[in-house]
Amino acid sequence: MTGPLAAADRFAAAATPARLALSLLGVLLAYGLVTMVHAPIEAAIREGTCAGLDCLRPLRPDTRHGGYGAADFRLYLDAIWGLRDRALFGVLADLPLIAAVTAALLIAAGLARRDIPLGERTATLLVGIPLAYAGADLLENLALAIAYAGLADMAPLLPWLTAMKFGTAVASGAVSAIIGLLRLAA
Repeated sequence: MTGPLAAADRFAAAATPARLALSLLGVLLAYGLVTMVHAPIEAAIREGTCAGLDCLRPLRPDTRHGGYGAADFRLYLDAIWGLRDRALFGVLADLPLIAAVTAALLIAAGLARRDIPLGERTATLLVGIPLAYAGADLLENLALAIAYAGLADMAPLLPWLTAMKFGTAVASGAVSAIIGLLRLAA
């Protein structure tokens, strides 16, 4: 491995349970920051009434795990147009969360592969998927920033970028979990 993959591989190889715990604490803290930054936006799009658990569920399209479409994003953008500066700040506030999640995924990969011989392709996959997550999330943030700034209509692209972001995060966790279970079974 060379370049960013080699650096990610070295980071993953130094994984310890304590580092995983710290990275997960970092994820929680960064998520708290993102939640606080987006609170006025959530309040603005909840001007109507909500019921039960729907009041707790984020309404921003980019946070929906069930998917959204271009029309959903355009409606959301219309609803928060007066809060675009806050939304742009939210894109910046997401950067520590991206770093924390990527670190947690790399550390989980490092713990999963500890003490087992892996082929180069499998090792590359283990560290490559968390980097793919980071890339997808950064691309999503770039598209969000362009949309919030009113520079271009990014609505057709954003649902795909969001799906790539969540898909690579889930894939990374799943691959690490499978390798970890194989390690336990050996």
